Amino acid sequence: MFHQKLAEARRSLQHVDVIEPLYCTGPFDASPMMPLECTFAKPIPPKPEYIMAFLSLPIRCASFSVFAATAGLCDAQNSNSPSEAQTKVEKMNTTTVVVQKVIDGDSVSVLELRKPEPVAMELQIEGIDAPELVQAHGPESKQALAKLLPVDSVVTVSWTAKDNYGRLLAQVTDKNKTHINSEMLRLGMAWHFKRYNQSKELAAIEEMAKSKKLGLWSTPTPKAPWDYRRENKTPDRPASAGGTTLKSSEPGSSK
Repeated sequence: MFHQKLAEARRSLQHVDVIEPLYCTGPFDASPMMPLECTFAKPIPPKPEYIMAFLSLPIRCASFSVFAATAGLCDAQNSNSPSEAQTKVEKMNTTTVVVQKVIDGDSVSVLELRKPEPVAMELQIEGIDAPELVQAHGPESKQALAKLLPVDSVVTVSWTAKDNYGRLLAQVTDKNKTHINSEMLRLGMAWHFKRYNQSKELAAIEEMAKSKKLGLWSTPTPKAPWDYRRENKTPDRPASAGGTTLKSSEPGSSK
């Protein structure tokens, strides 16, 4: 029954790419707003281009899918292998913040414009890993991010997860719609953090910066920050959100 309804959902969403779930649990014939919990074979990067949407249409179709707003951003592949990385769908949160301080090349202190009083938060720029400040290009990376995110600038952040230090793993967009995560890679001021983010788009941007020898790629053999942290025994900072862990696919540690 579920797979039949999923097929109906896919036919109704021919204009977008669909990532099929391995399985879903919940009352399939419940009300349209009744949430179901779905598990997917492929990690789904939390980024603004992805709409984490539940599709629940009683009688006609009562199944869930996750679909991309822009065609080609994700592969419509399905797998029955339980050994593959799995991730739970989380609600995409979006808010407006004011930049207070750039800490390094991939983290920022901000103030959320919340009533009745603003709330201080710290962001980790999701999908990238900048050099540590003591590494080569570390100060330059911080300076590049500070130029993109000046103090008191207002930006939009979207996230589905926090790290174990409570920092939002965020996609950041400025008033000109510049995607800061991508821009840091384009400038060659950070690595694509493939361990926790499998975006083909970000990978392509990183490769372009490498080919042009921009930023840290001007060095013949730059040391990846996760290698530096491992060698210097810096504590790991695995990403999690409300019990959901963002799965990894390569060695190293997050910041």
